[in-house]
Amino acid sequence: MLCTVFHNDCFWSLAAIGVIDGATRMAFLTFLPFLLQEKGAGVNMIGFTPAFIFAGDATGKLVCGILATLPLTLPLRGRFQ
Repeated sequence: MLCTVFHNDCFWSLAAIGVIDGATRMAFLTFLPFLLQEKGAGVNMIGFTPAFIFAGDATGKLVCGILATLPLTLPLRGRFQ
């Protein structure tokens, strides 16, 4: 059954979205301090901005995890067979 998951187009679509999402987030967090410095932001703002972004990211993942456990979601059983 595990092999059939990797042959599914949905798996590869979600995997590609995950890769693009991770690469975009890392590029944004890498260049954000330089952009803020160029715009004239202070050291405190440059230091706290990534912390707020990480906190928002963690909160979003927590909310999505809670929503995924609700019985409102559709079962995936039978879709990968």
